[in-house]
Amino acid sequence: MFIVKNRAVGDGTRVTMKHTTLVKDTDEGKPIKISAANTVVLASADDPFVGIVEAIESGVCTVNFGRCVRTLKYSSTAPGLNSALLECDGAGGVRVDGTNGQPFTVLEVNTTDTEVTLAF
Repeated sequence: MFIVKNRAVGDGTRVTMKHTTLVKDTDEGKPIKISAANTVVLASADDPFVGIVEAIESGVCTVNFGRCVRTLKYSSTAPGLNSALLECDGAGGVRVDGTNGQPFTVLEVNTTDTEVTLAF
């Protein structure tokens, strides 16, 4: 018997990176960008995101750079299923941007909780 549970699909590619501004127990699950060699920061509004923070320690963090399925908050109109152009919203989530967004495969959109489950 199969159960649809796409949130656990794929482990992705995890890499340990440096950081100076991430907050443990607050910034996990948020999109990041590369700010310097081997260093990440939370992505700002309009930034494309390249990974998601999974764990944070003093000065280092684990970042998932893709090949997995994850759920993020969205702050725009609801993304469509199948494919959506998304960018960072500057608040730890994503938003639709049909001009500058990156393409992602959208598996589920929860309009009640404003969450999008995507493959990246």
